[in-house]
Amino acid sequence: MKSADHIAQEVDAGRMMLRNQWQWILLLSLFLLLSLTVNALLFYNAFIRFPVKQFIWTSDAQAVCEAIPLAEPNISQARLKEFAVSSAVQLNSYDYANWRALINNALSQSFTPKGRDRYRAALQESGIIQKVVTGYQTVSAVTTDPANVAEEGKLAGRYYWRVEVPLQIFYRTNVETRVERRLLTMTIVRIDPSPINPNGIAIDSVISTQQLTNQVGP
Repeated sequence: MKSADHIAQEVDAGRMMLRNQWQWILLLSLFLLLSLTVNALLFYNAFIRFPVKQFIWTSDAQAVCEAIPLAEPNISQARLKEFAVSSAVQLNSYDYANWRALINNALSQSFTPKGRDRYRAALQESGIIQKVVTGYQTVSAVTTDPANVAEEGKLAGRYYWRVEVPLQIFYRTNVETRVERRLLTMTIVRIDPSPINPNGIAIDSVISTQQLTNQVGP
């Protein structure tokens, strides 16, 4: 039979355990309340105060500037022409061994998804890649005249430009060099900037027109 002292000790131990349990419950409740508060603040900042659809636009990664709607021009004509010329030359600079990687890199940097598909289909249909590969050719290009903005405006909610880039394209082998003069007419549209294409513009289609009869030189 338990003595009165032993029973009193057990009662005190039980009370201490109960008190410790309540302390742990209170502590966990405080942590839960803190977690709910932090999550509520994060939700408010992410979806109400600073929603994902709002971006901080910068000029040259320095000065904060206002975002320009896709239906309005966001770039000067000088930079637009520079973009068109650079893209045209890059598209026509490859060889029989590295054509796929070089063309895909140019398309990923400068074209819309639909524009990439259209260009690949046109390239396949032209048969030029097969000729370059079987003939062990190296392709390069230079502009013959300044680029020209032939048209601009709004189409399907986006601002667009039609830019003409005159090129001289060289197809070189160990034996000869064949020269083509072509006019590339690019439809360039506004897009949202991305890390891979920070320009905010991309090529949606390209029409290549031969200007003169091919020339062959030594």
